[in-house]
Amino acid sequence: MTCTSRDVAVAEPLRPADYTVEWIDTAYAPGEPSEYWVEHVRTNHGSLQLHFADPPVFRGGTVVQRNATHQLVDFWSDALRYVRTDADVKADDRQGNLLLVARHGVLEVEQSGVQMRLVPGQAAVLTKARPLQVRHAFGVRGWTFEAADVSCPAAMDRHPTVVDLRNGLGSVVFSMLSTVSQQHRTLDSYQFTRSCTTLTDLLIASMLERCGLPDTLNSVEHAVRQYVTAHSRDPELSPRAIAAALKMGDPHGVALWAGSGFAAAQPGSAADIIDGLVG
Repeated sequence: MTCTSRDVAVAEPLRPADYTVEWIDTAYAPGEPSEYWVEHVRTNHGSLQLHFADPPVFRGGTVVQRNATHQLVDFWSDALRYVRTDADVKADDRQGNLLLVARHGVLEVEQSGVQMRLVPGQAAVLTKARPLQVRHAFGVRGWTFEAADVSCPAAMDRHPTVVDLRNGLGSVVFSMLSTVSQQHRTLDSYQFTRSCTTLTDLLIASMLERCGLPDTLNSVEHAVRQYVTAHSRDPELSPRAIAAALKMGDPHGVALWAGSGFAAAQPGSAADIIDGLVG
């Protein structure tokens, strides 16, 4: 949990020098704008293929905030299609999650056969461990957010998830992203890290509350089968362990089980249902 008290001593705070901010605008690129953008995007996000509508006159810009554990990118650009292929996934070690947020314009996203159309105020949680595509038209603006030390609940980590940041706790996440981005000149590494840690806590809480876990019988069964496949060699694998990993015994999980057509379940009965699904 994040503590905001100024009286708390921090044993080993990160040095301000660990925090860097980079501004780029292709209007000032030393060479071809599209080539400059490709190099910049790959530095920030790993191996990707970029398809430009009009490479010679492409225009885009970013403000990149990063330190050893977090990265926040405010971006805008002309029309583009980004593709991360199987070969790209194998080409680098960037296997974590990425939060992609639409601020202006529409972002079209596809991963694992799921197509998402993000309007301003919506976001998608994606994984870099599988191929993905992102498309947008002229004038789009958004954020990408990554945290190296975040472990998402297992049910979130297997499929792309759309998160609504326009209401409730999601709107708090959106406001914090905006504020951290706006304050890029004044934050040091410790302040940036603490802000981003709070952001990730709130984001996960928002996803658990609204849409981060399976919410239909079919999606529950699909999630269970995927979990069993991924952990088939785990000697501790059991129905009860699966129920715990999928959060089906906590208050959020109980509500989702009920919404899926199951009776409100204690952890044991959830485990029994899972035993039937994978048996």
